[in-house]
Amino acid sequence: MSTTSQGPGWWLASDGKWYPPEQQPGTTQVIAQPVTANPPGQLQPRTSGLAIASLILSIIWIGGLGSILAIIFGFVARANVRRSYGAETGGGLAIAGIVIGFVGIAGLTLLILLAVAVGNAANTLVQDLQPRTVAFGTSVNLSNGDAPGLQSMTVSSLSFPPASTVSGNSGSSAVVVARMTVCAGSSGSQDGFDALLTGVYFSDGESGNPDFSVNVSGLGPNLTASSGFAAGQCISGYVPYDVVKGTHPIGVEYTPGIFIGTVHWTS
Repeated sequence: MSTTSQGPGWWLASDGKWYPPEQQPGTTQVIAQPVTANPPGQLQPRTSGLAIASLILSIIWIGGLGSILAIIFGFVARANVRRSYGAETGGGLAIAGIVIGFVGIAGLTLLILLAVAVGNAANTLVQDLQPRTVAFGTSVNLSNGDAPGLQSMTVSSLSFPPASTVSGNSGSSAVVVARMTVCAGSSGSQDGFDALLTGVYFSDGESGNPDFSVNVSGLGPNLTASSGFAAGQCISGYVPYDVVKGTHPIGVEYTPGIFIGTVHWTS
């Protein structure tokens, strides 16, 4: 190779001109080709089908089943994408499917807990609405009733008082009295005891109502006129009822409220 003023390898042609070495006869000219990201013949990266399925199932939900499958497919898709060395894409779709899937599982869990809570509340309400029969002397909780502040009630007996102790009766009917104790809770009760919620009942299903015109001596306070209870106070007294002469009620009934079944005291 000769060195000239034009540079190393330049050669003098027959036309009297100097040419660069790559134009010398017998020399193969190499033309640089641009490098592309995906040379002809190389496969294009494909999106993972599991990643797509994960995202779709997480959105569809299918009562929680879709969320579970979305989480499984999402983790498998992410592992496959990492091992593919660029042949597969869709890692972001898989992550989205996993996240939405967990949100769906959380929603399903809340729905189950809500259904259990509603079921328990409904069962409790059904039980509370059932009528109950208890023996005289049994205390019954009133805290869930419509009478605010009252805590409990106990009916101890049902009897006909001597005529000499009764005043205010018209004489056309008989008077029967229920002995009972009513207690207030820690907040007391300004409204007192509502005797209208009580009654006597008979074996044939008939009932009798309180008689507010009657007073009976020697039995303590008449609870039809109770005006209120202090906090924690218990009052023992009686409620008179008007019944047909010659009839004999078998017990006392009390309906605490619309969400509590009637309680029957009997011997």
